[in-house]
Amino acid sequence: PTSGTYKITNVGAGKCLNIYGSNVTSIRNHQNVCLWSDSGTNEQKWHITGIQQGAFIKSIVDLNYGLNVYRTGSPWNCDMYPIAGNETDSAVDFVQTTGGYKIKLHNYDLYLTAASSADGANVYWAASADSSYQVWRLDRV
Repeated sequence: PTSGTYKITNVGAGKCLNIYGSNVTSIRNHQNVCLWSDSGTNEQKWHITGIQQGAFIKSIVDLNYGLNVYRTGSPWNCDMYPIAGNETDSAVDFVQTTGGYKIKLHNYDLYLTAASSADGANVYWAASADSSYQVWRLDRV
């Protein structure tokens, strides 16, 4: 993908990457990221800074916030956090694979993973697996 706004859909679940909440107009630190049926709402629109390594996936609700790894528990959760000053835990690489991309944390060997195909299913960072729950389709909006 080039820099722009995208809907990010999990291939295995057929659901969109979504900021937890309804009609979200602001983001708070560690707000959870989950999957949800395609609604076209701002919770499901993401600004990607480009295909380069070390890119950022930011919410269009507030471009100061992006996908982040919450480095506690097991597995490490995917949540929202300010990118500035937190680049180590926010930078991602897009790894092309059959059917889309794997989204890998740039500074860790962990991949964005959906827990299931249910609405509200958690999204977390896990070791690479041969699973469609780690494959994401990017559609420009």
